[in-house]
Amino acid sequence: MATETGAASDALPYRFETGTLGHEGIAGVLATVEYFEWLGQTMGTPLETERKNSRRSSIKAAWEVLGEYETGLTRRLIAGLSAMPEVRILGITNQNEIYKRVPTVAFTHRRIKPIEIARAFAKRNIFVWNGHNFAVEVARRLNLLESGGTLRTGLAHYNTEAEVDFALDTLDGL
Repeated sequence: MATETGAASDALPYRFETGTLGHEGIAGVLATVEYFEWLGQTMGTPLETERKNSRRSSIKAAWEVLGEYETGLTRRLIAGLSAMPEVRILGITNQNEIYKRVPTVAFTHRRIKPIEIARAFAKRNIFVWNGHNFAVEVARRLNLLESGGTLRTGLAHYNTEAEVDFALDTLDGL
C-alpha cells in the first residue's frame, strides 16, 4: 500500500512490501496452515493445554505427531546404517538422543563414493543428495571434499518405514 508520496506505508504489514503483494505467497501460506491444521485433526491427539478444535491446537498436535513419526524413521535409518561396517554416519547416532537431530542423515561409505551411491539410488527412485550439500567449510574441516563429500538423506512425514528399508537394502546391495 503506497502513501501519497508514493513511498511504502509505515503501517504493518505494508511497511515490508513496497510493491504489489505476493498473492501467490499469501495463498501458499494459507494452504500450509490449513494442511498442518488438517494433519493435526486427523493424525494428532488433542493437547490438554489448548482449547480443543482450535487451529492452534491442531497445528501443535500436527507438529507433535510429525516429530514423533520422523524421529522413528530417523532411528530406523540410523540403526540400519550403523549395522553396516563400511558406513560412517555424521552427527548423533545414539538411539536415546535421536530426538535431538532433524530427520536428515549424512554419511560416507569406505568403498563407494557418494555420487556413485546417489546414482544407484536414483535408478531405484530413491532421492538423496551428494557432495558438500552447501556445508563447504564443514566438509573441508572433516576432510570430505576430496572424497566427494557425503550422501545426505532427508526424511519427512510422507516417507514410510518400507522406503527406509528399501534404501538400506539398496545400499547394502551395492
